[in-house]
Amino acid sequence: MVAEAMASRRPPLHRTWQFFRALFARPLAPTEWQEIKLVLTRAQQALFLSMSTGDQRHSLHVMRTLLARGETNPDLLTAALLHDVGKSRCRLRLWERPIVVLIQLCRPITAHSWGAASPDGWKRPFVVYEQHPEWGAEMAAAASCTPLTTWLIRQHQNRPEILSTGQGPEVRLLQALQGADNAN
Repeated sequence: MVAEAMASRRPPLHRTWQFFRALFARPLAPTEWQEIKLVLTRAQQALFLSMSTGDQRHSLHVMRTLLARGETNPDLLTAALLHDVGKSRCRLRLWERPIVVLIQLCRPITAHSWGAASPDGWKRPFVVYEQHPEWGAEMAAAASCTPLTTWLIRQHQNRPEILSTGQGPEVRLLQALQGADNAN
């Protein structure tokens, strides 16, 4: 995985903004839930509900960014709402997120190696960050997401240019997802 490369593309000021946005995240309003229900099935909504309020709000912003950019692919919109669902398997505390980001910026290889451990002990935040795309893809597949949605969730932290799938339409969708994720 190349999560450290993705993190290094986000400036520290943007990460500070993300931290405070998560810190003060408010629960979704009924009108926002209506937007989500237009995209997700009941099983997928249950996955969405398992996410933290901050991750729910972030995912909604990612989907809205895609829509504003003219994206309408249902697999892409589903992936936008569920791309971080793997974090619900082993939740990060809000204060752990900036630590992971800082270590990734300063010592990306170290952060990546710590992320290969099991999700317990002091390495847990690094493991969650590294492994949540795979966990999320497994959860999405179990909730009957399409293979493309599952693939987008699994790959959302990988650079498109290193994927062995070439430059097909799925890579364009991945780039759109990553662009919207990075913007939020």
